[in-house]
Amino acid sequence: MSTPTITSLAFLTPGNFADDDPYTGLEETLQLFEYGERLGYDGAWIRQRHLEHGVGSAAVFLAAAGQRTERIELGTAVIPIGYESPFRLAEDLALADVLSRGRLQSASAPACRTPN
Repeated sequence: MSTPTITSLAFLTPGNFADDDPYTGLEETLQLFEYGERLGYDGAWIRQRHLEHGVGSAAVFLAAAGQRTERIELGTAVIPIGYESPFRLAEDLALADVLSRGRLQSASAPACRTPN
């Protein structure tokens, strides 16, 4: 029996913030992505939620994170598709991927792939 090895390490954060000061919480989350990259993490993921104190658009947040990082993969955890226009979401994620120079990882992408 072979011993499993860890080949990649990433973290997930909800990106929470206070009602009276959303900027500070979002800025601290962007700084967390920058710090994770400096520590050598391979990926940084954000959770998208609507009507909560957190990131309402993973694509917008990850586009900003892509401008502040160079190497780390940027990922979306669950995106509640029922609140989204699938076409618009695909466009927004594609734009974030371009702005991050191809580092975007979407949790929904593997389910869309067809087997070989």
